[in-house]
Amino acid sequence: MKFLDVITLFLATACRAGSAAFLSVVAKTVRKMCLMVGLLVVGLALLLGAMGLMIAALFIGLTPYLGAHWAAMIAAGASLAGSCIFLVIAPKVFKGR
Repeated sequence: MKFLDVITLFLATACRAGSAAFLSVVAKTVRKMCLMVGLLVVGLALLLGAMGLMIAALFIGLTPYLGAHWAAMIAAGASLAGSCIFLVIAPKVFKGR
């Protein structure tokens, strides 16, 4: 009976170790995916903001001598640059580079 108890204890310990390793990998993968999805959402939000600013600049630009359309276009350019940065970083973060 002593031998059976040792085998049972060994198998229980192996199952706990395997379960802990599996949960660790799952947690790491979920964390990376959430980070990538978050970066992609921020990038897409910036991209949509840039599109909105460009449309606003177009309508503001139709009324001459305001000068505000240049400010809207500069903000749209900054938003586009930010979205590009987020959209480039997100896949690299996911790949672990």
